[in-house]
Amino acid sequence: MSPLSSPRELIARRDFPSANELRADVSVAGVEFKSLPDQCRKFEDELSDWWGKKYSNCLVGHQGRTWFVRTTSAPDKMRNLLAWNLGQQIANVAEVKGLERREFTALRNSGVDLSPGASWRNTCLVRFAPEYNVDEMPKTNLNSAMASELVFSMWIRRRDAHSCNRSFTAGVPVFYDHEVAFLGERNLRKIGNFFRTGPDPGYAGLWRLERVPAHDYSTISLRQKERERFSGDQAGRHVYLPIHDKTRFAAELDNARDQIKALPAAVITSSVRKAGFGFPLRGMIVRFLITNQNRIDSEIVRLKSVLGVS
Repeated sequence: MSPLSSPRELIARRDFPSANELRADVSVAGVEFKSLPDQCRKFEDELSDWWGKKYSNCLVGHQGRTWFVRTTSAPDKMRNLLAWNLGQQIANVAEVKGLERREFTALRNSGVDLSPGASWRNTCLVRFAPEYNVDEMPKTNLNSAMASELVFSMWIRRRDAHSCNRSFTAGVPVFYDHEVAFLGERNLRKIGNFFRTGPDPGYAGLWRLERVPAHDYSTISLRQKERERFSGDQAGRHVYLPIHDKTRFAAELDNARDQIKALPAAVITSSVRKAGFGFPLRGMIVRFLITNQNRIDSEIVRLKSVLGVS
């Protein structure tokens, strides 16, 4: 999935369209969208994925906010929605919004680029990270944000927590792309499979910690470093995750674990249903999440071992 990010500096709200500027190009039954080509050009260096795919004319204004338009398969759209449903109070998951038929019609008429097979069933909006204020996020510092992202990713089996699936606003990360999670890759049920290694940064067994000075990092610089590592010697191919303090980070891992353990089964079940999953996949995902929740005490020990913390 493409990035939704900003450079390391706190980006002022004036850099983004105001609610008044986000007037629609079209309106369908009161639904308004506006394509934002200037914003796409401004962030063109960041609007690309690990594989080098560039995204252009992919941002829209809607309801006073800026969104990235994501088209994928219908089940993967639901996975992105489910991550937001479950994680919005636990970790800095970028907000995801599904579309009704009439909303998709307005989106299509706005002039934004859509894939040939795009429809309301397989297209969603992902909030553009530079628009966030830090006080909107549940985790407001680097240690807690990174810890909660990794524990949440382990729970849902999101193995590809690399730099192209994370963006920084004022030094605090927001993350996205949950399409291998929630049984998107069913072999990841087993924690050993989840922590396997591989040839690219999409493998949790490659996760390592890197202490960084305050604000001495950015979305772009971290991605550049990761590309350099994976183009070099095999021994250096790890996914380095920025933190400020290892002791505080370790404590935040435990806090994130406790938040996930405290989620009632009814909340998990309703979140899966709200994301749109039908039977039998709905029941399979609910059982998967509750099973992983029950195992999280032992699995976080494995996570800490991989990261080199106690």
